[in-house]
Amino acid sequence: MEFMISGRNLTVSDRFREYAGEKISKIESLGDKVQRVDAKVSKETNPRQTPGQLTVEVTVLGRAL
Repeated sequence: MEFMISGRNLTVSDRFREYAGEKISKIESLGDKVQRVDAKVSKETNPRQTPGQLTVEVTVLGRAL
């Protein structure tokens, strides 16, 4: 299983990468159906919104049954 994590408008820390890796390892229980997991972390820079608002998107790609 391949795992990619990327950040938009921020730098993804090593600690967060380790934490995400631990959580993503739970997906391995699905067996060999999962081929790739993409995680995108983005930070809103709109000054009218709550400062430091983060969004995490996780996409799981796998084989069809």
